Amino acid sequence: MAKVLEVKVQYNSWHTVRVEVNRDTAVLSLFIDDQSIGTYTPPDPEAFKQTQVNFYLQVWSDGGLATG
Repeated sequence: MAKVLEVKVQYNSWHTVRVEVNRDTAVLSLFIDDQSIGTYTPPDPEAFKQTQVNFYLQVWSDGGLATG
């Protein structure tokens, strides 16, 4: 499981989401608006290099979970 930080962003505005993968270690780094929000270190980097990965973004607001 990835360790991800909670980041507060301005409502009703566009934000950039970026995922970087280190080709040597297979560590994933996650960013929102160039701010690091977490990393994932796979238990077996060599096996992970052969894996397909799906990402899901969840956004919370005062009214609850907004999906997209």
